[in-house]
Amino acid sequence: RPSRIRRRPRLAVASVIGGWRWQTAAHAARLQRIPIRVHVNGIRGKSTITRYVASALRAGGIETLAKTTGSDTRVIHPDATETPIRRRGAPTILEQIDVLRHEHRPGLGALVVECMALRPEYQRASERRMIRATDGIVANVRRDHVEQLGATLPEIARSLAATAPAGAPFYTAEADPELRAILARAAEARGGWLVTVSGDDLSEDERQGFSPLDFPENIALALAVAQRHG
Repeated sequence: RPSRIRRRPRLAVASVIGGWRWQTAAHAARLQRIPIRVHVNGIRGKSTITRYVASALRAGGIETLAKTTGSDTRVIHPDATETPIRRRGAPTILEQIDVLRHEHRPGLGALVVECMALRPEYQRASERRMIRATDGIVANVRRDHVEQLGATLPEIARSLAATAPAGAPFYTAEADPELRAILARAAEARGGWLVTVSGDDLSEDERQGFSPLDFPENIALALAVAQRHG
């Protein structure tokens, strides 16, 4: 009997590990079937940029699934309808995996996800294990969430740079040269490159249809990603 009792915890642990490995492999396979994966990070405007990028890709005929987070967490379906996410407990970054598991479908061409992690180690895990972006965005660097991201702007920039994608463009509308340099080094360390945009570069035609209250930097970031994918 004692030997049987000792074996039960081992079987339980093995079962949990086996289940985790299966889920990880299944998630990786789903990601590989989606050719465009956009991970949106930054301090201000993430939800808006996520919506802009998804809308632009849909307008280009690409079947696109998107997810915003924050106070108004929603799944935006390829037909542009939206479903709010009802949480039973505190939010965790594992939500990103759950959404893709429930919403993945054949023919899905793009996934646009707002980063929901704060601590750098969770941001890194979100990018490297959950999204594996083909296009990364850090919209801007501002002083916020200092307990998790750092007390100074360079510290915050280094924290946000944890979502730099591997071998892919890392877009930003951040104007500060020092902060841009931090983001550029993070991108290059992963075999990628920094792409900087400015709202001042938008033409009058590109501003059409937007409110004067819409931030041109957010529009410029979405246009840059959309243009890359034709």
